[in-house]
Amino acid sequence: MPDHTLLLVDDEPNVLGALKRVFRREPYALLTASGGEEALALLEKKPISLILSDQRMPKMTGLELLKRAKKQWPDTIRIMLTGYTDIQTAMATIDQVGVYRFLLKPWNDDDVRMTVEQALHQWDLTSENRILHALIRKQDAEIKLWNEGFEEKVRARTEHLERMVKELERPFGCTV
Repeated sequence: MPDHTLLLVDDEPNVLGALKRVFRREPYALLTASGGEEALALLEKKPISLILSDQRMPKMTGLELLKRAKKQWPDTIRIMLTGYTDIQTAMATIDQVGVYRFLLKPWNDDDVRMTVEQALHQWDLTSENRILHALIRKQDAEIKLWNEGFEEKVRARTEHLERMVKELERPFGCTV
């Protein structure tokens, strides 16, 4: 079973087919969507590690899709794919959406594969980091509870020893 699911989004079926061919030998589960609404519906149904979306699509642009995806699924890696070199769109995408990369059409298959591999490696590291932080918080809480219990035991033992010392300090045979 693949560790990662990729969501490929483009309104052109031939582009989706070409992207699927890029990843056919990779160990990823692939989902495709022909637009933003379809992509959001897929995101609702299944955990997705990475979205690779075209920018210019009817009804919902890639920027709008990735902005909504970031809000609802902030851990999902977002990559924008476009055939246009619109600097303002690129800057808006980077600023508003926090895209991992901005790729241009036509793409180099090896570059796309390497970009996705690197992005998923980052996703893995981030996920592992989150798990380790949760473990540390849990262990810290357990240590705090243990310390509180230990302090209570030390306090009780100290009181007991103090009583024993007082009894030993009393003169022998005195019942006061």
